[in-house]
Amino acid sequence: MYRHTHSSRHSRAVDGWRRLTNGYLIADIDVTDPALFEEYTREVPATETRYGGRYLGRGGLTKVLEGDWHRIRLVILEFPDMNSLIAWYESPEYAPLKAIRERSATSTIVALEGVASH
Repeated sequence: MYRHTHSSRHSRAVDGWRRLTNGYLIADIDVTDPALFEEYTREVPATETRYGGRYLGRGGLTKVLEGDWHRIRLVILEFPDMNSLIAWYESPEYAPLKAIRERSATSTIVALEGVASH
């Protein structure tokens, strides 16, 4: 279900994610029903906070520097680690909001393991 590759020898959690690195969720979103999506954006932050999530960017202006970019809304969230990110994404608190997002937008959601600090 989740594909992750790594060659580092850093300490890893049981599922393969590094324990001491942040997890980043990157969402590329095209809102198709703004009224319904507003409900999602109003309710979702409280669920993310419970898992240590915080916004680094949320729907701000973007500028394409190279290549093509067709979506309008970009969101970047930081979590304490990948396990917290995945726990939030799969949580019962987020499930009904995820369903709202899926009905109100077309999205690509990516989880990215952060770089270990030395």
